[in-house]
Amino acid sequence: MPNLVYASKLLAHRKGDNDDDDNDNPSQSVSGNLLRPVSDLSADELQALECICLLLCHLTHADEDFLIQFCDAVAILNATSLLQQFLLLGRRKVRVVTDLVAILSHVLRVLPENAGLIDQIVLGMDTVGKLNFSLRLKEASVISVLCILDFTVCLNSMPYGNSASVIII
Repeated sequence: MPNLVYASKLLAHRKGDNDDDDNDNPSQSVSGNLLRPVSDLSADELQALECICLLLCHLTHADEDFLIQFCDAVAILNATSLLQQFLLLGRRKVRVVTDLVAILSHVLRVLPENAGLIDQIVLGMDTVGKLNFSLRLKEASVISVLCILDFTVCLNSMPYGNSASVIII
């Protein structure tokens, strides 16, 4: 699981002006400033990303251990900004967005103790990013799942309880 998250980080890694290994190390991009905008990804890179997300989605739904590993990998590799970027793919790769939303909602349903991580990913997006994200989507099913996910994240972050895990089916 960590290797898949790291592979997706490698796909989005911005190449430096010179090709030294020291400058192109994605693990050094702690703040996420070395990530390329998703609009710069080629068709082959997007296809590889789609395959990675499909596998991540399948594994996280197959076994809770994989889900725990996914949450740990996102936290350790500081991949929250990476996932925020991937959620902005919208029409270019709807499958990537739907797989990520499925994973995030599954985390909230099965591992509510990781709601803080989902908060960072979903609520951590700036207002412009959320607006662009919402406006780019034309798929009604994706929009409805995102509304439920956003509502669930808001409820999970409230101090009076964790009753939102019942909402997502």
